[in-house]
Amino acid sequence: MLLRSLNLELDFKVEVDEMQSFVEKKANQRWLWQAIDHYTGEVLAYVLGSRTDEMFLNSFDWVC
Repeated sequence: MLLRSLNLELDFKVEVDEMQSFVEKKANQRWLWQAIDHYTGEVLAYVLGSRTDEMFLNSFDWVC
């Protein structure tokens, strides 16, 4: 069996968007964070939570 090494170069571009909503009253804010493939529009990941730097960095560290 002959195995060959493949050198693949992927053109990968991710956009991260956020959308605000609230539960019952505006004081109960929730944020939907989405990582989206720029070329296909496919949602790669999403998180529902607060709007803080810590929330973003912990959830999408693989994007940065």
